[in-house]
Amino acid sequence: MGGLRRSDNTSHAGSPDGPSPGKITTEQQMAKTYRAGAIGTAWAARSPLPALSSYEGVELVTVCSGRMERAREAADKFGAASAHDDFQQMLASEQLDIVYVGSPVDLHAPMVIAAAEAGCHVICEKPLALNAAQCTQMIEALDSRQLAHQVAFTMRQYAGPAKIKQLIDEGYLGELRHANLNFWLSIPDAYRPPFGALHLAERGGGILNAMGVHYLDLLGWWFGDFERVSGELRINRPEIPDALGQAHPVTADDGFVLSGSLRGGATVSMHMSCEVAPGSGGRLELYGSEGSIVLDGTDELRCC
Repeated sequence: MGGLRRSDNTSHAGSPDGPSPGKITTEQQMAKTYRAGAIGTAWAARSPLPALSSYEGVELVTVCSGRMERAREAADKFGAASAHDDFQQMLASEQLDIVYVGSPVDLHAPMVIAAAEAGCHVICEKPLALNAAQCTQMIEALDSRQLAHQVAFTMRQYAGPAKIKQLIDEGYLGELRHANLNFWLSIPDAYRPPFGALHLAERGGGILNAMGVHYLDLLGWWFGDFERVSGELRINRPEIPDALGQAHPVTADDGFVLSGSLRGGATVSMHMSCEVAPGSGGRLELYGSEGSIVLDGTDELRCC
């Protein structure tokens, strides 16, 4: 994070011949402590909050949640000094450098744009927004202020996908011919999340947005963009109970099938569902002109 740029343009790294006027060196950037605020306490409490609270050069100073009791609980657990239940109030009062946005997807756009207007660098959970128009607005709000931003596609950091990237760059596959993903997940009712944003398409829910986008991102990282794509979303469980047992209609997908081709010419097929019994987990297969790679789960890698 030492290379993050402040909105006043005073923290760009200097040139090899020395820092330019009004700029600071990389060493000075690394010496800075960035004040971070986190929005969200669900997924954020399992991964991003522990990271922000332990990352050298970053101070987690505040946590925001829609429920104040959850914000206070997370702030106490991860050493943040304050808690909020209003993200606008948090931005106005905390003088933050970095904002992590881990709210439901339909809230990403207004939160990211507000953070940009407050001069904050942004780490936003995936998927970035509900549609391409919102994504464009968010990126423009950040880029126009020369603020750093990143989408939290965490699977790039896992051992298996990182090793695959290395093998591809070394030419192990040759020319990719086909990529195939099967991901079958069985969630016992005792562990099933109660009804919420995950089950509503209008809030950015569904397994395509929750899990499928990770694999789409990996394919883009490894091989480049899609040339064409088609697919079908499925809802196999039409109702989900909330925490009190009241059933609600589901509008977001719990399964999908996707097929298409990459600009490099390879074909792609993906099948995913969280409503099968028993589930066999995830398997990604990459078939090339010189070799093939199979990834079971996130770390079990086999080269063929």
